[in-house]
Amino acid sequence: MFQSSTTRSNVLEMLCGIYQKLENVEFKYVTLVELKSMLGVVQDLKSARLDVWWLRERLVKVCEALQLSRGYHNLKMALASNCQDIERKKKELNIKGQAKMEKVSLQQKQVSTKREL
Repeated sequence: MFQSSTTRSNVLEMLCGIYQKLENVEFKYVTLVELKSMLGVVQDLKSARLDVWWLRERLVKVCEALQLSRGYHNLKMALASNCQDIERKKKELNIKGQAKMEKVSLQQKQVSTKREL
């Protein structure tokens, strides 16, 4: 396939570099840009008729997992924000409810005072 041993060596180093990066880096530190760059390299190697389907498959799965993880994180943040809003509204309603109860109680006292007179 590649006539030059230097070219073969470089291609092998690229493959090993991608594989090692996937093995050694914690998932939370992998970026989508890095993964797409790796996919680009793998696509180039595939175009050169190298059998790299296994690495492409793994990169695609990691990309999907990263996107799902980010989506989960965004949903979790939205949930926390919504829970805070709900608690704030409950407190507001409770305060308004207490004020209304106090107003009703005061009105009842006024009515009973007027009846006594």
